[in-house]
Amino acid sequence: MNQKICIIAAFNLLIVLIDKIILIPRGAAGAPLVLTLVLWFFIYRRKKWAYIVFGVLSLLSAVLGVLGIFLLAGYLYRGHDPVPCLLMTAVGVSYALSWLLLYKERTHFR
Repeated sequence: MNQKICIIAAFNLLIVLIDKIILIPRGAAGAPLVLTLVLWFFIYRRKKWAYIVFGVLSLLSAVLGVLGIFLLAGYLYRGHDPVPCLLMTAVGVSYALSWLLLYKERTHFR
Protein backbone atom coordinates (compact mmCIF):
# COMPACT_ATOMS: atom_id res chain seq x y z
CA MET A 1 0.00 0.00 0.00
CA ASN A 2 2.85 2.43 0.77
CA GLN A 3 4.20 2.09 -2.75
CA LYS A 4 0.81 2.94 -4.25
CA ILE A 5 0.46 5.94 -1.92
CA CYS A 6 3.89 7.17 -3.02
CA ILE A 7 2.95 6.83 -6.69
CA ILE A 8 -0.33 8.70 -6.18
CA ALA A 9 1.46 11.41 -4.19
CA ALA A 10 4.19 11.77 -6.82
CA PHE A 11 1.58 12.16 -9.57
CA ASN A 12 -0.34 14.78 -7.59
CA LEU A 13 2.78 16.71 -6.56
CA LEU A 14 4.14 16.65 -10.12
CA ILE A 15 0.95 18.20 -11.50
CA VAL A 16 0.94 20.88 -8.78
CA LEU A 17 4.65 21.62 -9.36
CA ILE A 18 4.13 22.02 -13.11
CA ASP A 19 1.21 24.32 -12.31
CA LYS A 20 3.49 26.42 -10.08
CA ILE A 21 6.29 26.59 -12.64
CA ILE A 22 3.96 27.83 -15.36
CA LEU A 23 1.86 30.21 -13.24
CA ILE A 24 4.49 32.02 -11.14
CA PRO A 25 5.99 33.93 -14.12
CA ARG A 26 2.43 35.00 -14.98
CA GLY A 27 1.91 36.49 -11.50
CA ALA A 28 -0.44 33.78 -10.21
CA ALA A 29 0.01 31.49 -7.23
CA GLY A 30 -1.69 28.22 -8.10
CA ALA A 31 -2.34 25.29 -5.77
CA PRO A 32 -0.60 25.08 -2.36
CA LEU A 33 2.47 22.92 -2.97
CA VAL A 34 3.90 22.95 0.58
CA LEU A 35 0.56 22.06 2.16
CA THR A 36 0.11 19.20 -0.29
CA LEU A 37 3.62 17.90 0.41
CA VAL A 38 3.08 17.99 4.19
CA LEU A 39 -0.29 16.28 3.88
CA TRP A 40 1.15 13.47 1.75
CA PHE A 41 3.91 12.94 4.33
CA PHE A 42 1.33 12.50 7.09
CA ILE A 43 -0.90 10.36 4.89
CA TYR A 44 2.09 8.11 4.34
CA ARG A 45 2.44 7.88 8.13
CA ARG A 46 -1.28 6.96 8.37
CA LYS A 47 -2.55 10.01 10.28
CA LYS A 48 -6.34 10.17 10.12
CA TRP A 49 -6.47 13.98 10.27
CA ALA A 50 -4.29 14.17 7.15
CA TYR A 51 -6.81 12.09 5.20
CA ILE A 52 -9.59 14.44 6.29
CA VAL A 53 -7.67 17.63 5.46
CA PHE A 54 -6.57 16.20 2.11
CA GLY A 55 -10.18 15.29 1.37
CA VAL A 56 -11.29 18.86 2.04
CA LEU A 57 -8.42 20.27 -0.05
CA SER A 58 -9.27 17.85 -2.86
CA LEU A 59 -12.93 18.82 -2.77
CA LEU A 60 -12.07 22.51 -2.96
CA SER A 61 -9.60 21.92 -5.79
CA ALA A 62 -12.13 19.83 -7.71
CA VAL A 63 -14.70 22.63 -7.38
CA LEU A 64 -12.10 25.10 -8.63
CA GLY A 65 -11.38 22.73 -11.52
CA VAL A 66 -15.04 22.86 -12.53
CA LEU A 67 -14.92 26.64 -12.20
CA GLY A 68 -11.85 26.58 -14.46
CA ILE A 69 -13.92 24.96 -17.21
CA PHE A 70 -16.45 27.78 -17.09
CA LEU A 71 -13.74 30.42 -16.92
CA LEU A 72 -12.02 28.82 -19.90
CA ALA A 73 -15.10 29.43 -22.01
CA GLY A 74 -15.19 33.07 -20.90
CA TYR A 75 -11.48 33.57 -21.47
CA LEU A 76 -11.71 32.12 -24.98
CA TYR A 77 -14.75 34.24 -25.75
CA ARG A 78 -13.00 37.42 -24.59
CA GLY A 79 -9.71 36.54 -26.30
CA HIS A 80 -7.61 36.22 -23.13
CA ASP A 81 -4.87 33.69 -22.42
CA PRO A 82 -6.61 30.40 -21.46
CA VAL A 83 -3.54 28.73 -19.88
CA PRO A 84 -4.42 29.58 -16.23
CA CYS A 85 -7.90 28.10 -16.71
CA LEU A 86 -6.49 24.95 -18.27
CA LEU A 87 -4.02 24.55 -15.42
CA MET A 88 -6.79 25.19 -12.88
CA THR A 89 -8.81 22.41 -14.45
CA ALA A 90 -5.81 20.04 -14.62
CA VAL A 91 -4.98 20.58 -10.94
CA GLY A 92 -8.64 20.06 -9.98
CA VAL A 93 -8.74 16.79 -11.90
CA SER A 94 -5.41 15.74 -10.34
CA TYR A 95 -6.66 16.31 -6.81
CA ALA A 96 -9.96 14.56 -7.52
CA LEU A 97 -8.20 11.51 -9.00
CA SER A 98 -5.67 11.44 -6.18
CA TRP A 99 -8.41 11.53 -3.56
CA LEU A 100 -10.40 8.84 -5.35
CA LEU A 101 -7.38 6.53 -5.68
CA LEU A 102 -6.35 7.18 -2.08
CA TYR A 103 -9.88 6.45 -0.88
CA LYS A 104 -9.95 3.19 -2.84
CA GLU A 105 -6.57 2.15 -1.41
CA ARG A 106 -7.55 3.05 2.11
CA THR A 107 -10.87 1.17 2.02
CA HIS A 108 -9.26 -1.79 0.27
CA PHE A 109 -6.75 -2.35 3.08
CA ARG A 110 -9.00 -1.87 6.14
